[in-house]
Amino acid sequence: MTRRVVACLLILAAGCTASPPNEEQDPPPTTHVPAPWRGIPPTRPQIPPLDASRYGDKPCDLFTDEQAKALGYVRERDPLVETDVQRCIRRAEYTTDTTLTILFYPDADHLGRIYRREAEWPANDATARDIGGQPAVSVVLDRQSTCWLVVGLTDTQSVEVRTTNTKSAGCDQATGIAEAIVARLR
Repeated sequence: MTRRVVACLLILAAGCTASPPNEEQDPPPTTHVPAPWRGIPPTRPQIPPLDASRYGDKPCDLFTDEQAKALGYVRERDPLVETDVQRCIRRAEYTTDTTLTILFYPDADHLGRIYRREAEWPANDATARDIGGQPAVSVVLDRQSTCWLVVGLTDTQSVEVRTTNTKSAGCDQATGIAEAIVARLR
């Protein structure tokens, strides 16, 4: 019986010898844990299509002059229509410090670029939102007085609402404006 035990131990010990020095050994298995991110995750959610291409050269029509005037904003100038973004800039009627800017991105996945950290946008401090069933992100800047809010409309269209120095807390006013834009597009 003792011989059998010794024989088993010798067989087991033979299997545990080190490999010859010239042979490469497989590296030990590792588990990769991705680093946590700040703000929104790095992948944009699916966007239910809501086409706004008819507003490509009329970004101020997304939120009309009448709607803006009801909030105390007047149009400062004609819209700025560029290749990648169209802008509608309005100022408060009685002060130049309070602004409302609507940016329409007709041919770029601006929301996706924000999620992937490819846009110059403070995504690490952003909050994922839902605006009328559409994925969105927002960030509050300048001690609660400025809000940037981007809503995905399609895989290649987004609208951004920026409010500055409003009396409303955080993104309340920008959220209401974005909701009105989404409702207009439905």
